[in-house]
Amino acid sequence: MLGESIKVTRVTPGGRDDHGNVIPGDSVTTEIPGFAVASSSSSDSVSDVGTRVITGYTLYRRRPADVLTTDTIEIRGVPGWKVDGEVFAWVNPNNRRHRGVQFSVKRGT
Repeated sequence: MLGESIKVTRVTPGGRDDHGNVIPGDSVTTEIPGFAVASSSSSDSVSDVGTRVITGYTLYRRRPADVLTTDTIEIRGVPGWKVDGEVFAWVNPNNRRHRGVQFSVKRGT
């Protein structure tokens, strides 16, 4: 499959113990291939050097992908990206079948 692979980490809540303390949840990381990655840069003014800072990415995939707004994403070996907004499913206007996904990510906090 063409495109870049990303790693998606999903954490399931662990709940609370008898004393009300948070129990850590489990995390599962899955690699998903086939993404096109487009960078977005800061809207702040450009520095004296003239370089722009990448503040996020928009990812496109021609097939559906299991990505949730609560997932953490690793792109090009850099972890810590969070889904910004919703994961949008493309729909083919001719047969109404879901054909792919698009979503934006920004630095996680």
